[in-house]
Parts: sequence; C-alpha cells; structure tokens
Amino acid sequence: MDQDTIIRCQSTNSPQVPQTKSLNKLFKINVHLNPTKAQIVDVRRDGMTIGSMVHATCLTWGSKPSAKIFWFIHDRPLLDVK
Repeated sequence: MDQDTIIRCQSTNSPQVPQTKSLNKLFKINVHLNPTKAQIVDVRRDGMTIGSMVHATCLTWGSKPSAKIFWFIHDRPLLDVK
C-alpha cells in the first residue's frame, strides 16, 4: 500500500430494491516511517580548536514526515544549533 492511499468502504442493500442508496466512507492511509539512514557529511575541520565553531551537515533518508535532527556532544544536547 502506498502513502496517501485512499480506502473506501461501501455498503448497499439488495439489488432488488432500486431506491436504496449506497453509503460510502473514504479515508486516507498515512503511515509514519522512521529514517532508514542518517549520515554526517560536509564537516569542516579547518583550524578546529577547543571552543571553535564546527560546521557539519546531517542528512537523513526514508522518513515520513521529514526527520527532526538533534545534535549532541557527549550525550548533552546542543541547544544553539542552526
């Protein structure tokens, strides 16, 4: 089943009763998927010293909706990340 698939449930009465109206209910299936891969790319380490700013990019694949990315140093979250 694909993302955003429309499912329909339909009920009808006997074909011998022509005035019977069928009832339908539609809904969309939307599955949340975890990322299948995460990778740190484009790390610029030129002149890296204690206290200096490091530029890095984290890419993720396969998630729906898009993954939220958090950065940590020694299990402590980095709060001022852009």
